[in-house]
Amino acid sequence: MSEHSTGKGKVWLAILLIVVIILFGVGGYMTIEGFSLSEALYMTIITISTVGFREVKPLSEPGMIFTVILIASGIGTLAYSIGLLTRIMIEKHISRMVFGIRKKSKLRRMEKHVIICGFGRNGKQAAADLSVYGEKVVVIEKDRELIPKMESLGYFPVIGDATEEEVLLAAGVEKAKAIIASIPIDADNLYVALSARALNQGINIICRASDESNALKLQRAGADHVILPEKVGGSRMANMVVRPDTTEFLRYIALGGTDQHTLWEVKCDELICKTPNPVSKISISAKIQEQILLVLKPPMVSLKSIRDPKQFLFQA
Repeated sequence: MSEHSTGKGKVWLAILLIVVIILFGVGGYMTIEGFSLSEALYMTIITISTVGFREVKPLSEPGMIFTVILIASGIGTLAYSIGLLTRIMIEKHISRMVFGIRKKSKLRRMEKHVIICGFGRNGKQAAADLSVYGEKVVVIEKDRELIPKMESLGYFPVIGDATEEEVLLAAGVEKAKAIIASIPIDADNLYVALSARALNQGINIICRASDESNALKLQRAGADHVILPEKVGGSRMANMVVRPDTTEFLRYIALGGTDQHTLWEVKCDELICKTPNPVSKISISAKIQEQILLVLKPPMVSLKSIRDPKQFLFQA
């Protein structure tokens, strides 16, 4: 049983105990003294709360004995229930503090991660695709209500305004390898690009733009890539008319595909081995298992031969 379920069970237990003692008091006064429901409820509440208001009617001897029992049991039950609820709230507060400290510590140690500014439609999709490829994702979002959802998906949430440097630093922008500014307002994305570039010269900055006229401004602010969702969507719809099969194939492999068919990018300078022999044997990651389509930009390297899908021979 999870800690959350246990705490919820304790809350319900405390509520149940209070309800039981109230029902016990109401039933007792109605049976012993013949009070109406409202009179019995009134007597029960003023008795267990010890406020000392006047009695509805003079009590008989059995009624007085019952009242003594009700006071003893009621005070004990209330004290236990209030103590239980207080303990749960304190434990929850401490748990949040500990979790916050651990999260900040983890963020401080994190490097080569991707920061996403804004958890709207574009931000959610970007985070989901990055997770498929095993990237560490930090999401900056103003809405605190989205924290549970982000955490359940395995993202690291940072609450705040992404246009502020303090928030970017809290997200580890200095050690991040990329930042995606997917805020609906272009001006905010421009501030994110400016701040991110100032804090990390080597970071890859991808910005969303709603207005095509702002694309150049974002690039001047430091963005490496500017994406216009409406333009991309329109182009894709046009391509689905002109070359539907090719478009669907590229979409399929670009957005994850399967274990056997996935689109990957490998930098050529990372593949070239500087050895006396100009022909070097390079082993591609075992993750790539089936047929591979390799696109090379000459004159960096030239393909010599392919024998094993996992083994390539390159000549510088």
